[in-house]
Amino acid sequence: MFDNLQLVRLGFRLDATRPKQGFLGAKLRGGIGGKLKQLACPTGPDSRCEDCLVSSRCVFAYLYVSPPDPEMPVEYVQSEYPHPYVLAPAQDDRGPEVRFALTLIGRGIDYLPFFVLAARRLSFVAGTGPGRLLGVDDLARADHPQVYDGSAQRFLDRPGTMSWADFISADDEAVKEIRLEFVTPTKIKSDQRLADRYEFPVLAGALLRRIGMLTARHCGRMNGPDFKTLLSRAADVETVDHRLILDDRFRGYSLRQQQAHRFTGLVGTVTYRGALGEFLPLFRAGELLHVGSKATFGLGRYVIRSVS
Repeated sequence: MFDNLQLVRLGFRLDATRPKQGFLGAKLRGGIGGKLKQLACPTGPDSRCEDCLVSSRCVFAYLYVSPPDPEMPVEYVQSEYPHPYVLAPAQDDRGPEVRFALTLIGRGIDYLPFFVLAARRLSFVAGTGPGRLLGVDDLARADHPQVYDGSAQRFLDRPGTMSWADFISADDEAVKEIRLEFVTPTKIKSDQRLADRYEFPVLAGALLRRIGMLTARHCGRMNGPDFKTLLSRAADVETVDHRLILDDRFRGYSLRQQQAHRFTGLVGTVTYRGALGEFLPLFRAGELLHVGSKATFGLGRYVIRSVS
């Protein structure tokens, strides 16, 4: 479906003071972004990427603004693109470490050393100083080997790259039911409005758009499916159980905009039944890439709980 898609999945472990308030994903994105701009920006921390002469070659602008690529085919050109990474804080963090997963997509994989440098300088609580990066693990491999040693401050190995083929199973065509659990607030638009129910075509369409644009912008040319035909078949899949509720627990603060934010969206479970085989790779990829608004820093995260 998206043959050019490539990604890596990494686990960062920090010996740092975990923030007691706010959504950790937003703090990670803001903290890493601030450090990346210090490391990479030639015109200073207060400059605007949109006005910068070198933004088309800038690490920070590529990762945090993702401007259009002048070499992209005209049919894929739009004003905004999804960024080539996803930050996902650990859901079960109870120990002294701050842990999060980082998924890098396409050309974003080349910028792993910059994320490592930024993570080494992170601090979450004023006055505590930077945390210590203990290590980075390759989550795509079964044994989760360490690819960066924080003590030695050096890379030990290259992370394994996942492709679209890794999301395909020989048993897919036999699957007739899938249950998903949305574990962080998820906001998806349908017909230019926020959807209050995630019927199968709504969710499948959102995943197709997001993964399609990630592939087109960051993985070279998109060799994707006929969206219209695929969505017509998605309409035949039935929603048999829908237990999503509004979650407004998470807060954040934008230093750039100087204002507080509330991260709201739907959480809970939903079950679909029908001819699901051709959609399963899409949903497996979506587990890592998330879906909907603010997916970059951990919202729109779901887990496939069962297939049958």
